[in-house]
Amino acid sequence: AEVVRDSDVLAAFRWTLKYIDLQTTEVEILVRGENRIYTLDVQPLKVGRESVGAVGVFLDVTTIRQAERMQTDFVANVSHEL
Repeated sequence: AEVVRDSDVLAAFRWTLKYIDLQTTEVEILVRGENRIYTLDVQPLKVGRESVGAVGVFLDVTTIRQAERMQTDFVANVSHEL
């Protein structure tokens, strides 16, 4: 919470620490003045059955989401024109 100020990221870590289970979510974060979309996987770190922390892996999917949006817009425009 001291490093990351994004509420969705913090919620994913809190959920993982509470339920000791993998949490996967998609978050939008402002990076260098630009909104970026990330898939976030948070995995608990376990010792036996006890959770001692969590680790998160961020994957930037911004270009993939933009391509999907362009494809959807194109199909909508073509079907409208027909």
